[in-house]
Amino acid sequence: MKKILIACIGAAAFCGAPALAADMAVKAPPPPVVATAYSWTGFYIGGDIGYGWGQSTGVLNDGIFNTSPVPYTADPKGIIGGGYAGYNYEISPFVVGVEADWQAADVSGSGTGICCGGLSYTMNSKISSYSSLRGRLGFAQDRWLVFATGGWAWGDAKTSYSATGAAPFYTNKIDGSGATVGAGFEYAVTNNWLARIEYRHTDFGSHGFENLTPCACGENGNRLTLNDIRLGAAYKF
Repeated sequence: MKKILIACIGAAAFCGAPALAADMAVKAPPPPVVATAYSWTGFYIGGDIGYGWGQSTGVLNDGIFNTSPVPYTADPKGIIGGGYAGYNYEISPFVVGVEADWQAADVSGSGTGICCGGLSYTMNSKISSYSSLRGRLGFAQDRWLVFATGGWAWGDAKTSYSATGAAPFYTNKIDGSGATVGAGFEYAVTNNWLARIEYRHTDFGSHGFENLTPCACGENGNRLTLNDIRLGAAYKF
């Protein structure tokens, strides 16, 4: 009887071992999930808002004799806002791209000067809008991107001149081109939504006029530059 009992116990253990092993295999923990690194490659479009401050400088003089030069400075400042679109291509960890933007602006400021026999003149500079087409180069760490940017810029800006308290006698409209450079940080909040902060410096170039009336002011070359800082959000396709 003892031999029969021992044989039955052994057989039961032998038959139950595979089932126990299978049960243990079913309950084994799943393998860890490996996170996929974020990719910055793709098209994007977004909007931004910010604040701009700049400097409008020049030299007033007698318009016909080019005498009595008097330097002047105005400090335009105000709100900007607009949109941007571009394309990034990631060659990890670097990101290269191209971007265009347009900004509406309410940036203005005035300055005063004395010209031709002690007459007081007022200069008003105003930027209504400006745009750019730029290249971008960045360094990415997963969802973070630090970038530099630079390229061609053009704007709708003007500087007007008048005897203090009188209507402007000349308006120097700046609609030519210049250069812009900047840098910033960008973060991928989700796989599609991007947030950024960016600083830009834009030089609209130098523009002047010559007033051919004796003892009326001429202008040797008004130079208008603008700094701005902006916050933006974009959707990446």
